[in-house]
Amino acid sequence: MLLAIYLPFSIDPWLSLAAACGAAGFGVVLAVTTAPTLKRLALLCFSLGAGCLASAEIGGSLKGASLSSGLPVDSIAAFRGDCLDDGRSLPGARACYLVALTSVSDRAGSVATAKGVVRLVAGRGLLAWGNRISVEGRVRLEPRGAVAEGRAVHIEGWQSPLFRLRSSLSEKLQARIDRLGGSTAAFFEALFLGITDDLPPEESYYFRLSGTIHILSLSGMHLTILSTAILFLLAPLLGKRLSLVAASLLVVAYLFVAGPFPALVRSAIMFLVCACALLFEWQASPLQLLAAAFLAMVAVDPRSATSLSFQLSFLSLFGILTLGRPVLRLLETYLPRSIAACLAASLGASIATTPLVAACFGAFYPVGVFATLAISPMVTVYIWGGVAYLALADLPGIASELLRSGMELLHRLIIAAAEFFARAPAVRAAQGYTASLAAGIMVFLPGLFRKLRYELRFPARDRKPS
Repeated sequence: MLLAIYLPFSIDPWLSLAAACGAAGFGVVLAVTTAPTLKRLALLCFSLGAGCLASAEIGGSLKGASLSSGLPVDSIAAFRGDCLDDGRSLPGARACYLVALTSVSDRAGSVATAKGVVRLVAGRGLLAWGNRISVEGRVRLEPRGAVAEGRAVHIEGWQSPLFRLRSSLSEKLQARIDRLGGSTAAFFEALFLGITDDLPPEESYYFRLSGTIHILSLSGMHLTILSTAILFLLAPLLGKRLSLVAASLLVVAYLFVAGPFPALVRSAIMFLVCACALLFEWQASPLQLLAAAFLAMVAVDPRSATSLSFQLSFLSLFGILTLGRPVLRLLETYLPRSIAACLAASLGASIATTPLVAACFGAFYPVGVFATLAISPMVTVYIWGGVAYLALADLPGIASELLRSGMELLHRLIIAAAEFFARAPAVRAAQGYTASLAAGIMVFLPGLFRKLRYELRFPARDRKPS
């Protein structure tokens, strides 16, 4: 997984493919030996080969042609397609949408079928996931894919009635959230639905400089907060198994309403696999589940692995699983276990993502380890309070007003904490994926080898429950 994320930006896909073949061939040679140590090295070679193969697929998706049609790309004057997301906000009240092409046309009126994905730049909030659209605008090919500037965008309908239902539910949720008022509503909308259009710029600025910008992106943290609350409420009423089934259905429904954010999709896949493992008593480690989710998403949509949120999501959890335990053993000697566990998870995630963050932004924020530790508990309570407000907003009485006032106070505290940590200096680093690749491998290889050795010596089925 580490190789699949870092390699595409540093090495040609053909070299990644050659490395995958070489690692797999070497693994086959070692696998036929009788020495246990060599068999373990064979497993490592197969793992490295799988990472290089995924890297080649991602790199090919990055560098290859992103669309095919019966017309030359430079002659395309209009196209039709289906919107694949709700858009990513850009400066100037604009947004970038992913559109799956179905047909293209030129100025002479010639029409041809087309396949591929185009990044459409258009007005913010104009389109939604599932819209069937026609666009007037030229298409150009860039290194990271095809891009189109939409001069005129027409919504022709929906791909399915389910997407129409999703849009209706989303609008009703946003209307109910707006009752919170002002920046409190905008902040909860960002945390619950991933919509950051109305978030005050200074709040985003504080979160970025404090190293906690990941809190504003829907990810495993948000899904964990919601699923924990669901299981806590339903377990006494339905029992463990039925509450797990109900929570899984609600997670799927939440993913559908919130949208296909890569980090959220990863978290939902892992939650559903974990739920199945518990229901059917499968034996699987969290690292295996993470690898399975990664390979499944890359196989279905290689281009999703090129998004920064996807990469940071997998790397952060990978760091927690591989580096979190050694750090925890070190910290629990000096700190209470609950605090040590939170700090170890934060450190593991930060170490894992620092090379990528430094490569993309030219800086990273070490204070984020402690800022996350301070802000995350408040965000957890804030999300729980917001969900309770959504449930109680239409009921008479003062409960909803008390919740709203409490959320306003908590929102001020969260922003004040983010502003405080944002004063800490950042560490500047040279941008470049080659440097990040070297740093990432140097950081992860010791933890990876340690984890692999533990997995081989003590398979999940042979471990005693802690």
